[in-house]
Amino acid sequence: MPRRKEFDENEVLEKAKVLFWKQGFHATSIQDLVDHCGINRASLYATFHDKSELFEKAFLKYKQENQNYLIGLMNIEGTIKDKIRHLFTESMHVSAIDQEGKGCFLVNTSTELLPEKEKLRQELINNQSKFEFLLNFHLDRAAEKGELKHGLDHKAIAHAFFALYNGLKVLAKIDPNEGKIASAIEASLRMLD
Repeated sequence: MPRRKEFDENEVLEKAKVLFWKQGFHATSIQDLVDHCGINRASLYATFHDKSELFEKAFLKYKQENQNYLIGLMNIEGTIKDKIRHLFTESMHVSAIDQEGKGCFLVNTSTELLPEKEKLRQELINNQSKFEFLLNFHLDRAAEKGELKHGLDHKAIAHAFFALYNGLKVLAKIDPNEGKIASAIEASLRMLD
């Protein structure tokens, strides 16, 4: 009869996610994971097989949570500028007040592990597509309401906002000055004028 797991797999995955997010893949050892997650080495290997698989599962967990978070941030009443400002301001505030300076796990992964991990690259491309689709959807709705001038390239604007979002996540790690971040957000919103 197989042994019953004596730990909550989701809890271990959450703890691993936080550790990988803080330290990165290469700087996190199996012993770090054992210590931080409160799971013995044999159980870790039996459940997740190796560090790479545990990292991928933690990465995918973060990716899904982040996508849901961003959808929620855009789901407010107001103009398209209000929605985008809210998305940027709230998500950048989270980065600015993070005492550990973790930034964005997705951005961190792209800078640490690409092009080494092709599977993760595909997940990052998928994440970009979903982010841009979300913004493009709201831009299209705003245009239908007459909030935007005719002729704006919504796909290009969504792509520019994605690039800005990722850049600001990096800058928030370097200099978490919310005033500077707010200025950059307001400047970017002028694309919609």
